[in-house]
Order: sequence, then structure tokens, then C-alpha cells
Amino acid sequence: MEVDMKSLFLLILLGCFSLSWATVQKGNLAGTVRDKISQQPLVGVNIVVENTIQGAASDVNGNYFIPALQPGSYNISFQYLGYQTVLKSNIIINPGKTTVLDVIMEADVLESESIEVTASYFQKPLDAVVSSRSVDMEEIRRSPGSNLDIQRVMQALPAVVSASDQNNEIIIRGGNPGENLFIMDEIEIPNPNHFGQHGEGGGPINMINTLMV
Repeated sequence: MEVDMKSLFLLILLGCFSLSWATVQKGNLAGTVRDKISQQPLVGVNIVVENTIQGAASDVNGNYFIPALQPGSYNISFQYLGYQTVLKSNIIINPGKTTVLDVIMEADVLESESIEVTASYFQKPLDAVVSSRSVDMEEIRRSPGSNLDIQRVMQALPAVVSASDQNNEIIIRGGNPGENLFIMDEIEIPNPNHFGQHGEGGGPINMINTLMV
């Protein structure tokens, strides 16, 4: 009877030691997470031990610590917004020891659809002086009531008025219509109009082919 009691006591004692030994012999995982280029610590990186419920987040110094991991091999995932996910495979956790795993994370380049920028019909040159105005064929075509007459198009501009509806003469800032200078292909044209009078700057209709503008 005494032998049986001693055996039972030894079994209980060994069980307690085994339980204590198993508890103590779990391993830990620790390390630091940094940016690849700046080498600055990354705060708030999610560290996940895959296929477990264990994990951690890096602190203000980029450090993390995951305690009480069963000894074995694990896959560790590092996830951070704006950075490429890092997966470390087959990380060995030894009993009673802390495995150090430092990680460098690289910023993720976000790809978007290409954007095509094209000039509009009415784009103005960036270096244009204040008193200049440029028009093209499309703007002439869209101008109401112009009948593709460049001078009638100009009558709609600020500080420009017409002498009459029967004539396309333009008066710029109160000047005389004959003071206007017309140049085409670097050649001065005194009056580019059909049936224009000598000394005048207008006529019934302009003779310049607006398809050439």
C-alpha cells in the first residue's frame, strides 16, 4: 500500500514538473521594422503569426514583441498601409528563447490608369502678352454671325467695336480703322477685304481664307 502511495505521489509530482516545464519552455518573437530607404522605424505595422491568433503591432520605435509561442516553425506576415507586404517563412521558435527577426519594408508604388492631357481648341500661349489674342479655325467656325470673316470674329473681342453692320471694319480702343495693320506670312496687307476703299481697313467681306488660319 505504501508503494502504491509513493508511486502515485511521484506521478503527481512529475506531472506538475512537466506542466511547469511546458509552460516555461514557450518561445518569443521580437524585432524591429524599418523603412527601406530612410531606415526610420515604422509605427503601427501589423505583425501576424499565420495560422494562429497571435500577433502584435510595432511601437513608436518600430519594435514589436510576440510572447508565448509554441516551439516550431511559423510564417510571419508584416502588413503596413502604403507598403508592400512582407512574408517571412519558416521562422524557427525555440523553447525558452527569443527569436529576433528584423524586417525592412519597401513603399508600395500605386499604379493608376494613364492620364492623357491634350490642348483645347482655344488654348492660349502661356507667354502671351496682355494685349494679344489668338484664334484658330475652329474658334472662327464656332463664332456666331461671323460668316467665317476674321474681322467680324474680332468684333466680339473686348475693346473692339464695328463701324456698321454693312462693313467689317474694326475700331480698336477708339482708333481709326485705317490704323490697323494686317500681316499674313510676314507680308503687310493694306486692306484684306473685297471692295475695300482706299485708306479704309474694312469692306463687305474679308478675302482671307480662314482655312489657312
